[in-house]
Amino acid sequence: MLVKLIEIDASSNLSEIVTTFSNNQNGVKARDFKSNNPIQIRLQNEIRRQYGKEFHYEIKRGEDSQGKKTITNELAGLYLLAFDLKRPWDTHRKYQIFEDEHATVFGRPVVNAHRIILCVLLAERISAAIHELDNSLFAKYALTRFLILYIMRLILEDDSLGRTLMADPSQYVSDKKRRVALSKAVDQVLKDVVIDLNAELAQVGEDFDYRGKLRDEVWVKALAHRILADHTKLVSRGRIGSFESDFHAALKSPPKARHSRKET
Repeated sequence: MLVKLIEIDASSNLSEIVTTFSNNQNGVKARDFKSNNPIQIRLQNEIRRQYGKEFHYEIKRGEDSQGKKTITNELAGLYLLAFDLKRPWDTHRKYQIFEDEHATVFGRPVVNAHRIILCVLLAERISAAIHELDNSLFAKYALTRFLILYIMRLILEDDSLGRTLMADPSQYVSDKKRRVALSKAVDQVLKDVVIDLNAELAQVGEDFDYRGKLRDEVWVKALAHRILADHTKLVSRGRIGSFESDFHAALKSPPKARHSRKET
């Protein structure tokens, strides 16, 4: 067995450079080079400690999840890119979250176990709601989910409880009852988002380049802010409930009925 030993100073970044160039002929991804990164280890330990009975945060390919729901750090990074950094149009370049963008995506003080679980919850509810989109090709395209995650971020920013949730998700996702109520409130918002998306997509032609548009920052921002404006207008007129009112209603048993635009 041929072994190569290189002794270097502990503070040097030469080890990372050597590892990168030594593995450039193998199937090693940028994600693999970050598997021992202190940030990734911290997040894995936090999720194991606080949500370990339900979730496994995977930082190395092939890790044993022991039957728990797996959250790959790659997918978590894409969620953070779309939701926290509000850049859903960049999520097709997923390699970047483990290269130049790693510290920007994962290294911020707000990124912890609770925030990742919040993003996972939102993504799960989006996956459940997206089947109601009339344009099946648009619904199946991966970037569509990140677009809706971005729209949810804008709507939450416009709601007092939503702003509290984003500032500190811990009290809403660590408590099972509150997490269920949160899911129900998100579902109600998503029903209206899907209605608006269907209305928007009904106006495009058969040659609509949804792949290109979902990577177009200008188009995505314009669409998302139109949906936000419609949502805000309907809430202010009492046509639909706010995210805050939906959440508090969901905490009660039985929950209060909520009007939707299909019923009004």
